[in-house]
Amino acid sequence: MTANIASGPTDQAEAVVAAGAIRKIMDLHPFSSSTLEHCALYALGNIAADSGHLRDAVLACDGMAPVMKILTSLQDGGHSEPRVALATSQLIIILAQLIRTRQSTGSAHSVETIENAVISLSRICNKGFFPEVLSIGILPRLVELCRASNPIIQRFSLQTLGYFVADNENHTDAAMDAGVISALMNCITAFSKSVRELAFWTASNIVAGTSQQARIILDAGIVQAVVTKLLDSSEEVIVKKEACWVLTNLVVACLRHSTEYWTSLLYEKRLVPVFGHALAINDAQIRSNATASLLSILDYTKRAQEEGGTSAEEHVRKRLLLEPEELFVLGTQLRTPRDTQPTRGTETGDRARRLLKDYFPEFGCHARV
Repeated sequence: MTANIASGPTDQAEAVVAAGAIRKIMDLHPFSSSTLEHCALYALGNIAADSGHLRDAVLACDGMAPVMKILTSLQDGGHSEPRVALATSQLIIILAQLIRTRQSTGSAHSVETIENAVISLSRICNKGFFPEVLSIGILPRLVELCRASNPIIQRFSLQTLGYFVADNENHTDAAMDAGVISALMNCITAFSKSVRELAFWTASNIVAGTSQQARIILDAGIVQAVVTKLLDSSEEVIVKKEACWVLTNLVVACLRHSTEYWTSLLYEKRLVPVFGHALAINDAQIRSNATASLLSILDYTKRAQEEGGTSAEEHVRKRLLLEPEELFVLGTQLRTPRDTQPTRGTETGDRARRLLKDYFPEFGCHARV
């Protein structure tokens, strides 16, 4: 009954609090049954989401303790337990109410509440519960919070959306319908490197999706944004690593969808010289992705262009339209993963060796170690 009254107008919630409901609920914690826990969470959530000062009243009585207990159970792998699953479903509703509430920007409790709410929702989505989160229609609000000035709110709002994109094509569509592409394009230039990293991680998963999903994010300008980051000497390597995955997944998409539109992107987007510059980044994963992508593009070009009159090498170079300086950068940078540790003798080093032997033999002399 308390929960139902608290879900009504503000004056009813105020009356419930004035009668000491919050303290009485917390005196019952830890709750003796899943039904009692469910009702208590519902009541606390309705009170906290009603207004700023009622939220503060819940926090003052340690009203987050039941929430943290559920989250701890989730982290410990208890999400499959019926009691935890039921309580989590209720918790999702509470968190959505808190996230939707337009709190006073001058209140420290207000900012902290939204921070805790988006962090908690992100942890829940990391364990699944996508249908439950979708059912409450919170994704558009998370897209809005991706533009927040607070880096914690921005990061965990985007991370939650990213979990949807990484799950399956239907959930990717749901996130895209909510506006995730405009949000991540905004986050690419965020101050926080964690936010920038998440933006490219989410983008790479969209590119790896259906043909329609990939085309939408390509039209939004993701390739240009990736190239800018990869060539930016001041950008963090961890961000460049996720940015490189966008292009790697794009190469896979172009060859998988295999229509004229997609295969032409291999050349129109100037991917080969970009991967050549990526090889200069001192990161094993980036060099692995770059050599694998280069080999895929060049082998495809060779197969598609094989015909009489000129050598395969000349055909490939003609199709790629490499400028002399781009050819020089690519050829010389391939020698590094071939000849130096930690990639020498690895799959990455072997790919670099084959690229030099088959396509750029004039750069085949060994690099100084």
